[in-house]
Amino acid sequence: PNDIDTVREGQSALVRFTAYHQRNMPRIDGTVIYVAADSTQDEATKRSYFLAKVEVDPSLLKRVAPQVNLSAGMPAEASIMTGTRTALQYAVDPLVHAFQRSFIED
Repeated sequence: PNDIDTVREGQSALVRFTAYHQRNMPRIDGTVIYVAADSTQDEATKRSYFLAKVEVDPSLLKRVAPQVNLSAGMPAEASIMTGTRTALQYAVDPLVHAFQRSFIED
């Protein structure tokens, strides 16, 4: 939920069907078509999340169909592309964030 300010309809996403080993199932390109305005809490884990819906191009699904047997309700994982960072930014950003927070008084 901390990244919801960077998630928008129309963004690219990579979808992976988690029921299959990742070596056997390629990631499929998708597009975010809906982002909920309010968070939802999972009853079992008590963790909050925002519902997002990702649409996958049917022609891409047909391409992987011979390898897998997809069915409704099958679990999937979507990685939403919210921006790009260099390797240096990826390594330094947590340090910068920690440094900035270290000067906040309680």
